[in-house]
Amino acid sequence: MAQEQRALSTTRNSNKTVVGGRTTADSLPPEIKGLITRNLHDLSPSTLKSLGLVWREAWHDIRTIRFEYIKFDDSSANGWRCKKLLSLLRTAPNVATYIHKIFVGSQLCVGYRFEMASGPTAQTRKWLAEILTLASHLEVLALQKTCPVLLNDVSDELGFLTLRTAFQSSPVQTLNLTKYAFATPAGLLKFINGFRCLTRVQMKSIPEQGVQLASRLWQQSLPRNEQLTSLTVGYGSMIDVQFLDLVANEAIFPNISHSRLHHLWAFDSLPVLQRLLLRWPTLNTLRLSTDHGNLYPGRVLMRFPSTLTTLEFSVTSHSKAVDYWALTLYHNRPVERVIVQFSFFIWKLPEDAGLARFDDALAECVGHLDWRDELMLDHEWYTPEEQQRARNWVYLWLPKVAKKFFVGMPPEPVPNVLYQGTFASRFNQTIKP
Repeated sequence: MAQEQRALSTTRNSNKTVVGGRTTADSLPPEIKGLITRNLHDLSPSTLKSLGLVWREAWHDIRTIRFEYIKFDDSSANGWRCKKLLSLLRTAPNVATYIHKIFVGSQLCVGYRFEMASGPTAQTRKWLAEILTLASHLEVLALQKTCPVLLNDVSDELGFLTLRTAFQSSPVQTLNLTKYAFATPAGLLKFINGFRCLTRVQMKSIPEQGVQLASRLWQQSLPRNEQLTSLTVGYGSMIDVQFLDLVANEAIFPNISHSRLHHLWAFDSLPVLQRLLLRWPTLNTLRLSTDHGNLYPGRVLMRFPSTLTTLEFSVTSHSKAVDYWALTLYHNRPVERVIVQFSFFIWKLPEDAGLARFDDALAECVGHLDWRDELMLDHEWYTPEEQQRARNWVYLWLPKVAKKFFVGMPPEPVPNVLYQGTFASRFNQTIKP
């Protein structure tokens, strides 16, 4: 009996030693704690909340995950969620410092014709306004379907005056306008200029196709914004065309250093691009995010400002824009960094004759190349060997690019793996039907 007790005691002590030697949650590196909380948030947000009750050392990571992005979409629960969050921020003001981005859906941005004054939605707007006031570290504000009522409501019966005042006093640096709908360009610019810390504006979406404003509305006296340095605009409707044309003709945003233009295929944007490049002598980053079918040899070449250091464009292997970009690169001084999104098709691989000039221009006129190619499949029956042979085309038809930029990288790239070199990076993605 005594021998059994001694054996049991020895086992218990041994178990204690093993447990004592384990790595505890508190001793994990910050990076591991962050990975745990992020993955747990994606799998089970409710479990993450419970974890915060017992793991105090991870409070910072948990709060970052839970509160860095707040979304008020067009849900009937918006009022309840807004009130609940505001109650938390009133009792624990330091939580508000974790809020960096807020998305506001059209229900709160637009208002409805038969909406009751001082009704539940109006109260929700006022709660949202207080949240914006408390969020002292707020960086990004995304608004969906922003419209003139935000400017015209002075009675505050629907809560827009309180909300607009909170917008204008917030520390927001980036404003994202989705499906914006202002009655006049002056109204849009007045709204933008109301944000005291704003430096970046993104207009990622567009109004209804074909909508146009009367020409007299584009001839009004317009305010000037000298603090805005980054402008992202879609180019998919006449409203966008008119607005960019206005920006190119007037010194509305004279200090733009970063610009991104979307949907360039929808309209012929080259004339506007030419004038924008002249209007922005401080531009150092230009991103053109879709293949431009209106760019081809014979058209006037873009002249970049001497300050341009980063250029991004998209092109397909058989597009005439390949030759246009080659000529444009030769037409300008060397660019420090170029990002190319290159799409090609497995059933119609590129040919040497069409890419030789493009190969020469990239090798001679670019300092650092970020190459992103997309292999497009028309069906899923291609064997892995056939797909891999297609991915290797760049070494055959762009030999100078491969020799200068892809040194040390494997000749047969693995899809979805980013390869980094001294003067380049390369990433391949396969797009299946």
